[in-house]
Amino acid sequence: MKILALLAAIILPVSLVRADITIVQNVKQEGGANGVDINMTIKVKDQKARIDVNPEISTIVDLASGDSLSLFHSRKAAMRLPGATIKAMQAKVQQQQGELKADIPKATGRKETINGFACEEYVTTVDGRKVELWLTKDAPDAQKALSQLSALSGKADPISTFIEKNQLSGFPVRTVVETPMGKVTTTVVTVKPGEIDATQFTIPSEYKEMQAPAMPGLSQ
Repeated sequence: MKILALLAAIILPVSLVRADITIVQNVKQEGGANGVDINMTIKVKDQKARIDVNPEISTIVDLASGDSLSLFHSRKAAMRLPGATIKAMQAKVQQQQGELKADIPKATGRKETINGFACEEYVTTVDGRKVELWLTKDAPDAQKALSQLSALSGKADPISTFIEKNQLSGFPVRTVVETPMGKVTTTVVTVKPGEIDATQFTIPSEYKEMQAPAMPGLSQ
């Protein structure tokens, strides 16, 4: 559950890409008892995406069905979660949280090159929290590669929903959100097209499948 929530929160918004692509993002949280500073790797090939948040866990997503496959490397175990179950979990969270309240984004006029991408800054407030968006038009492949992941997240991905609703043009290279736990900054480090081995999206032969735990409040 925590993995799914994390992915929904930090996967950035971006139609289906035909070439394989690898995107590396850095997620940094300042403040709080324990700060966070991690690199997340997203690999997209055809109808599959693989997300590596840390060395211990990889998540493989079927972009057509929404089905999820988690690989626990130290235990050599795999766990499947149907797309319908994930959607039900998202719907429950959205019902509890209610509709997000957001101001119309404003361009600040500030420009900056971030990791080789020419970006323009927009600022807004979402549910009373300040949000900074640095958008680029230099990464169309990244936008295409991540659009279906964003579609699967739906309203559980508030930044994606916000950008699409306001018809902002560009791919968010950097997103800065002020939260009660501290400032969270998500930055695209690299975007690299290139062939990805299909075995990256399957269960290794030595891994054993385990049953997914029951989700409270959801019918099985």
